[in-house]
Amino acid sequence: MENEKLLEFAKNESEKKQIWFGTHSQFDMDIADIEACTNYRLSSNFHGNYDTVWVFEKPLNEYHILSWKIILDEAIRLLKRTGKLIIRMYETPSLTVPMLKNFIGRNINLNVSLNYEYQKDNYYNIVFNIERLDFEIYQDKTWTFAMLTSGKKDDVVIKFLESIRKNEPQKSQIIISGPKKDIYDKYDVEYLDLSNYRDSEYAEISRKKNDIAEMATGANIAIVHDRYYLQDNFFKDFEEYGYDFDFLAIKQISETTENEVPSYCYTYNKPLEHTHVGYNACFSQLLDTQYVNGGIIVAKTKTLQKIKFCSLIFWNQKEDVELTNEFVKHSIIPRVGFLPTVYTTRDISDYPWDCYNGNTFQYKCSLTKEQCPTIYGIENNIGKLKLFSLAIYPKHKFPYVGLRVKFCTKRKDI
Repeated sequence: MENEKLLEFAKNESEKKQIWFGTHSQFDMDIADIEACTNYRLSSNFHGNYDTVWVFEKPLNEYHILSWKIILDEAIRLLKRTGKLIIRMYETPSLTVPMLKNFIGRNINLNVSLNYEYQKDNYYNIVFNIERLDFEIYQDKTWTFAMLTSGKKDDVVIKFLESIRKNEPQKSQIIISGPKKDIYDKYDVEYLDLSNYRDSEYAEISRKKNDIAEMATGANIAIVHDRYYLQDNFFKDFEEYGYDFDFLAIKQISETTENEVPSYCYTYNKPLEHTHVGYNACFSQLLDTQYVNGGIIVAKTKTLQKIKFCSLIFWNQKEDVELTNEFVKHSIIPRVGFLPTVYTTRDISDYPWDCYNGNTFQYKCSLTKEQCPTIYGIENNIGKLKLFSLAIYPKHKFPYVGLRVKFCTKRKDI
């Protein structure tokens, strides 16, 4: 390591806990092979335990361009209430220092200052001082569960209530947004006051979800529709996954077929455009139009209270897409809760979901002229970065579907 200042950081911090992303640390510190982890998620034992995190062995720009935000999110979750994040990177056309500083500096759950910055041409070493606000909520295991129901699916509501009460390690708050019924009484539920909403005129689902969040007493909140209930190991799996999160896409399994139902989803074109949707099966990448399937929203209650659903949006108007978009604007990205599982009464076959596997797209939806999907992303190919756009459009003659790909090769990545 040629930078004397960074050597000083390593030496001065030697009495504190440090962790190195990679496999070949130059110092005596813990090592995390971050690329071997699903969704770059380390064991919960690492979270909140380090004074310094080094993203240094592999420069940040050399990770997949759709992965760097996930890696930084995880790096910050390893820090104690206060700590240092040390980053090595080269500026490229697709990852710049302003992008990096915007992502870290605009995070509403952090107080960040610059400790040190070294630059030579397009090479940077940057050290951030980070204070994690409301740090205590990331160790808090209390829950609020809320279900929105029209009152027509009592069997599912009861399954939901039982799945909580028979498995919870400590008593959770349960809120029902729906008709009051005697059959729910033994589960000790609270009710959202529905007199505040114009149900006969508008499906004010976002207002209801915001008011549920305001009622919540648990540090963690799950807001679900009346087609979900918890798997028996939900709480044990969350214990293993860890409570250091802000916004999660939770694993969903069909109760009838055991098929996995999409939770880590995406749209085409612009985030709130009316296009069909897809499932991102590549948990190591965060697409620009990624969103969490709104059938179940899991978040830190305080974070959801800060950002909120857009109260103007009604049911079937993409309240989940809009919420995720706002979370990402505030540098709170959706992570994948791949251990805790919920059952759903639906199946993946009920909808023609497209699928992205990290390399290719599988199209299941029928295409129309008004909904020709376009995806913008970055392809990393033998040291070169290529910006590309992909468009699919209908044709009047065989083979009836056309594909247009435009590449713009940029200078070689350093």
